[in-house]
Amino acid sequence: MNVDQSKAAHSLGIASLVLGVLAFFVCWMPFIGLGFGGLGLLLGVGGLVLAITRKGSGIGFSIAGTAVSSVATVVGIVFMTGLFGMFSAIDEAANRPPTVATPVGVASADDNGGEELAAASPPAGASGEPGEAPSDASSAVPPPAEAKEPAWPIADQAQQLGNVQVAITSVTIGNVPVRQVFLDSDTESEKELLLIRLTVTNISERKKIDYRGWMSSYASLLDVDAELTDDVDNRYRMVNFGSTATIKDTETNTSLYPGKSINDAVVFELPIEGVEYLRLKLAAKGCGEEGEFRFQIPPAMIQQR
Repeated sequence: MNVDQSKAAHSLGIASLVLGVLAFFVCWMPFIGLGFGGLGLLLGVGGLVLAITRKGSGIGFSIAGTAVSSVATVVGIVFMTGLFGMFSAIDEAANRPPTVATPVGVASADDNGGEELAAASPPAGASGEPGEAPSDASSAVPPPAEAKEPAWPIADQAQQLGNVQVAITSVTIGNVPVRQVFLDSDTESEKELLLIRLTVTNISERKKIDYRGWMSSYASLLDVDAELTDDVDNRYRMVNFGSTATIKDTETNTSLYPGKSINDAVVFELPIEGVEYLRLKLAAKGCGEEGEFRFQIPPAMIQQR
């Protein structure tokens, strides 16, 4: 009987040690690594109890298995906590409304904090006269504000976000002039495309911007996205001319010093005929800011080259 209990303690200790080691290899898998570590910990504790009752026979593997499984379990818990925290942060960021650029000369809602609106709107009763008591209690409670999509200002006005100001200078349809960098020659695109020229200005006094434009080779790696849609939600693909060619008279990868401006552009496939408007969304990451520029382009702004 003594021999059987000693062998049992020995076996439980070995099993605990094996499960603890396996738990380290699968700790990145939610619940699986934690399950291996927890089971190994239980077996190790069981082996310790049996070994203690038999005056320490077979206690070595049980101690080792319990220790390894305990550490593996803690690692699994820490990993799962971090993983779920990361998913929660990603979900929160996805649901958070984007920071949108403000048209130059127009104050944002945050600038006034709603105080001016409150001062300009005196309390009114059922008839709308100032100072008149409300007709019932429910009328005194304002309805909850609905979440609204950020505005799409008309593209004839520059927009500002942080230290950066972006303006659309022209929107044309035609063959796009392209500069071949290595050949030092000018060509044109084979097909007619939509060319949107931009002016980007650093309005800060002392901050230099490492500018990475929407057509640069780094754009996709840095999530510097440009998106063009229309009034029926058609999405138009951006057209890139490769790493050895740039749009003529543009800069897309440079240092933008305080108070200075550069010319850049984005190119898309042709929109369908008869669109009521185009909407251009430009991520601000390439300008060193968080958020996006939004422009609504009416058909009247689109010129034939």
